[in-house]
Amino acid sequence: MEEISLNEYQKLLSQEQPQTVTAQVYDSGNRISPMADTGLDFVFKRKLIQSAYYPQQLQVDQKTDITDYIKNSSKTTTLTQMVGWSKSFSWSANMTISAKWNDAVTQVLGGGWSTTETHLYNSSLTVQPGYQAKLQFTPIYKVVRGDLVGYNYVGTVLERIKNVTIKSPVKLAGGKVQGVVTVVERRL
Repeated sequence: MEEISLNEYQKLLSQEQPQTVTAQVYDSGNRISPMADTGLDFVFKRKLIQSAYYPQQLQVDQKTDITDYIKNSSKTTTLTQMVGWSKSFSWSANMTISAKWNDAVTQVLGGGWSTTETHLYNSSLTVQPGYQAKLQFTPIYKVVRGDLVGYNYVGTVLERIKNVTIKSPVKLAGGKVQGVVTVVERRL
């Protein structure tokens, strides 16, 4: 983990710079139907048309305490303590998606579209004399918003699910979820 300043933390909170990314998946399961004369009535490919992409967005609603308050009753000595903790992370689309959209959503997320992982972390906490302090963790997710669209083989839109939001955690090297650890302290 890397320590950041309050200004850098506030910058992450306010970062809202959308980028455009498009994922396209061909669905061979609906390509041909023995009942169709032309094939124009069947979905040939499915795609997520993105209206916004946020590569790193703090998930403030998922902020959690990772320690209880640690008290330092001393008047002169600083207390430093190593803390081991685990955290589970979930990600999915903001709706129930039928199996036929699975490939389009999976391509955007880079994995399953409804998943939970648990990771173990270690941090140190320094408490000044006469204070108590605790650690909190806020994960960073990539967020994609847009419409799921199904097309026939000539490109005509046959179905559309509007305003889908898909979130998945930003991963560090080694697979852990990236986030911000904050120290909350107050006088005893």
